[in-house]
Amino acid sequence: MYRKTPLPKTLEEFLDLGLVKYGIYKKVEFMIENVLDICKIINSDLNLGLSKKDTDIIENLVKNGIISREMGDKIKEVKGFMNILVHTYGEIEDEIAYE
Repeated sequence: MYRKTPLPKTLEEFLDLGLVKYGIYKKVEFMIENVLDICKIINSDLNLGLSKKDTDIIENLVKNGIISREMGDKIKEVKGFMNILVHTYGEIEDEIAYE
């Protein structure tokens, strides 16, 4: 059974989480990857064009009115954050991540 744990309400609470904080980072990474996978599935199912880059797939969805420009920009933003999580795991600025 999945147990829901509330997210920390303040930066100080977040910083005090220790190892749990890294679990949160991993869970966020997984959720962003799921969003990108859904975008790829929609792009493919609607035959919107082949692309190897996530950003191109997101643009296809925006261009074809599947998602709004605002949503497309937000997905690109979280994809950038995911790249930080994946490639600079030990060097993440917790204050920025908390925001």
